[in-house]
Amino acid sequence: HQQQRKWQWTDQEDSIVIDAVTNSSEQPFTRWSDLVQRLPGRVRKQIQDRWVNYLNPNIDHLPFSREEDLLLWECHKKLGKRWAEISTKSFNSTRPEKRIKNRWYSASFKKI
Repeated sequence: HQQQRKWQWTDQEDSIVIDAVTNSSEQPFTRWSDLVQRLPGRVRKQIQDRWVNYLNPNIDHLPFSREEDLLLWECHKKLGKRWAEISTKSFNSTRPEKRIKNRWYSASFKKI
């Protein structure tokens, strides 16, 4: 089993992921395991998470707005901790499930 790297992503690694995903005829992209050969020291899950949570141009990286916090509150009442479903159905996938979950558990969110 390949050793998992713990250090920061390089611009070159990011470019490899971006090029592979955006130039693929397969959408949504699912060939994460193929990228492992091109990114030594990275595992499939790291590569996929890098795209989903950071590199995807459709992701909103701004802080959550008050309206989004209220939407999250309502969604959680209806759907519970189904973060992936909340991300796709209520946030149109602009907020990854990991960020939604982290926002839910953050101290600042609990103050609203």
